[in-house]
Amino acid sequence: MSIAGVGMAGLFPSAQSLFAAVPRLSPDIGASKSSKAPRLTLLPAASQHSVMERSLSRAGAVGDGKTIDTGAIQDAIAEVERNTRFEVDGGNTPFLGVGELVWPQGLFLVDDTIRITRSLRMRGEGQAEYSSGARIQQQRPGKDLFLVEPIAQGCSIGLSNMVLRANGGGLSGGALLRIAKAAGTCNTIRIAEVVLATPQSHAIDIANSDDVLISRCLFDVSGAQCIRMGLASPDGRVTNARITDNYFFSVAGECIELGKVEGVLIQSNNSFTESATRTFVKIRGETGKTQNIVVRGNSINKSDCLVDAAMTDGLIVESNIGKAMGAGVAPRRALVCLSGACAGVIVTGNRLQGEATLGLYDDAAAIVRDAVITNNAFTATGAHTAALTAANTQGRIGDNQIAGSARNGIGYRWTTANKSLSPGTVAAGAAAVVTVPVISALPGDRVAIDVLKYTLPDGVVLTSQADKDAVTVRYANVTQKPIQILPHDLAVMVTR
Repeated sequence: MSIAGVGMAGLFPSAQSLFAAVPRLSPDIGASKSSKAPRLTLLPAASQHSVMERSLSRAGAVGDGKTIDTGAIQDAIAEVERNTRFEVDGGNTPFLGVGELVWPQGLFLVDDTIRITRSLRMRGEGQAEYSSGARIQQQRPGKDLFLVEPIAQGCSIGLSNMVLRANGGGLSGGALLRIAKAAGTCNTIRIAEVVLATPQSHAIDIANSDDVLISRCLFDVSGAQCIRMGLASPDGRVTNARITDNYFFSVAGECIELGKVEGVLIQSNNSFTESATRTFVKIRGETGKTQNIVVRGNSINKSDCLVDAAMTDGLIVESNIGKAMGAGVAPRRALVCLSGACAGVIVTGNRLQGEATLGLYDDAAAIVRDAVITNNAFTATGAHTAALTAANTQGRIGDNQIAGSARNGIGYRWTTANKSLSPGTVAAGAAAVVTVPVISALPGDRVAIDVLKYTLPDGVVLTSQADKDAVTVRYANVTQKPIQILPHDLAVMVTR
């Protein structure tokens, strides 16, 4: 995707509201002469901008798109970190002052991982775009661009108005920003108005953190995952995260992949691709450690699956719009795929269209409990598809609007076609039974049937009941003479 000359200011509003003023840093005249760079002390906010810019250039960073600036950038960050002081207060270690590094406009090339261990905010000058502004590029495949390994609790990380990119793509393992499980924890992460382009595997990989905001960013990538949370460390976990108002373009893998997370809001994002994204949100959960996730109000184009969730407790998929969905192969060909013992799932108010089903369960033992699947509008476009399958779902399923489904299922009203029901002549005191296929029906489901454009003869009593993947319709003749029943159609609705 080429957006040369189009600034992020044209795509997103200002990030200033997210990055409030904090104490600033300035050279200390009384610094030791033996220091490689002047020591810094806290000064009022008005002095920081020029001080931190000089700090970056003083360390030797050039940003001309030709010079490798790895060492100079690491030195500049180290200078800021030396003056990000910590004071221990009981069991907590709050930071006293957050260092900020202002990146001038330019293209800064690095050939190794830039490491961050303490609270740091990085802000770029100019507009965040490919041809101008502050751009940092990792030259070596497989290397993280920025690696955050907090050395103390209370570490906070902020990025705004920057371009992070890799020199090439592929799945070689690198991330543009990786926040690892370390001695301390990032208790605050703010990433806003950042362009993240062609990551080697991930754009943002957060193993362990609390209080995360990723907003108004552009993910212009073709790697594995754009945003990955709670998966990189066996004992890592991410809580209280908000992923809002971002734009994902031409993502081959997953836009968002979640593992051990709790309290995640994914809202008002836009995903567009010219081929097909595998999954917009993939949740590889763990029982008791993956819960309370909301996917709401997103716009998706050409994704095999909107949400693919396993082992998740408390999932809301609400008011999303998707088209040209489900172009992949099963089980990915599912607008919403629930498996692996999910519980407390609400799927409502979505408008989705494509070659796909809602709820495709390959594992017969993977029961979804306490589900509510109602008031959705699905348009199935492939002859092989079912608009709604929910064989292993316990809960409320009904009141959905379905069009174009090749296979009839539960949760919506549909009709037989071309006078397909022909009970024929029913003997006196006997009954004729007709079986109607209904995908995902189970014994005990509720069945409502209406006869269309035909009046049953007097003396014929019509009853029905749900069976496994079918509805049995019974025409009972309660008279003492044979009765002929002409071919006709029914409107059928099976709910749970």
